[in-house]
Amino acid sequence: MKIVINQDLALVSPDRHSISWLVKYLNDGDIYTNTLKIPKDYGRNDALKFFNFCKRQHSKIGMENNLMVLHQPSGEIIGGIGSWLKYGIDAHKDEIGYWLAKPYRNKGYTTVVVKNYCHYLFEKRPSLERIEAGIFLHNIASQKVLSKCGFSYEGIMRNEALKDGMLHDTAWYSLLRQDFYEKQNRNIR
Repeated sequence: MKIVINQDLALVSPDRHSISWLVKYLNDGDIYTNTLKIPKDYGRNDALKFFNFCKRQHSKIGMENNLMVLHQPSGEIIGGIGSWLKYGIDAHKDEIGYWLAKPYRNKGYTTVVVKNYCHYLFEKRPSLERIEAGIFLHNIASQKVLSKCGFSYEGIMRNEALKDGMLHDTAWYSLLRQDFYEKQNRNIR
C-alpha cells in the first residue's frame, strides 16, 4: 500500500525493507523520551517484533493500521504513525501515535503526515468519530503539530502514563470527524 502525500512524502506499509531504517532512526534518545512504547536502545529484534506485529494486525483487521513515512527522494523510511485500536476496529474512537527521524524534523513533515493519516483513518473506518492523542507535557513540538492539524486541546491527565517506573502527566488532544472535514475543507495536503 502507498499513499502519496506530496513529492517528498508517502505513507507505506511496513515491510522488511523498513527494518534497517527503524533500527537507524529509532535508536534516538529524543524519540525514546517523547514516546510511550518505543524501547530504549532500539535494535533489530525490536524492529522484527514490530514488523511481525504489523503483519498479524493486518491479517486480523483487514487494513494497514501502522504506516511508515517514506521520504521519496532518498527512499528512506523516516517515520511512523499508527493507531492503537484500544477499543477495537469498529469503535467510535481511537488513539494515534507517531514519530519522525531527527534529520527530517522542523520541515512541516509531521503535520502533513498526521493530517493525511487522520484522513486515511476516517475514510477506512466509517464508525470512527474521534481521534485522540496523549502527549507528554515536555513534548511541546508534538502539541504544536496536533494544534496545526485541527486537534482541540482537552486538558491534562495527571499521572496518566507509566514510563520507566515513573508516572507522567499527559496533555490530551482530540479531533472529531466533523471538525476535521470542516477545518480542512477536504484539502488535507
